[in-house]
Amino acid sequence: MVKGTSHYQDSIPDVETVILGRLELEPDNEYDRDACAIYIDGKKAGYLQRGWKHQQWGAAVVNCIKEKEGVVRMVRVGGFEFEDGSSAYSSLRILQF
Repeated sequence: MVKGTSHYQDSIPDVETVILGRLELEPDNEYDRDACAIYIDGKKAGYLQRGWKHQQWGAAVVNCIKEKEGVVRMVRVGGFEFEDGSSAYSSLRILQF
């Protein structure tokens, strides 16, 4: 799951199809020097979880950035509407690096 999406709700398209995003490293990020942001249509939509480099799939992320220009496939999850008219935040799930 992509982290921090609650801060970037305007960047997440309201579609039920595959969304293309782009990974971008943020070595100057003041909170995490290994931060990897996710952009959709040029707007930040969230981040990979902290410590992503140490996950089994960390090498796939690095390869994606080097070989595929950081393009990832995602789907929107959540974002449903409650009976009272309020709605839950949308988030993103990465399908493929």
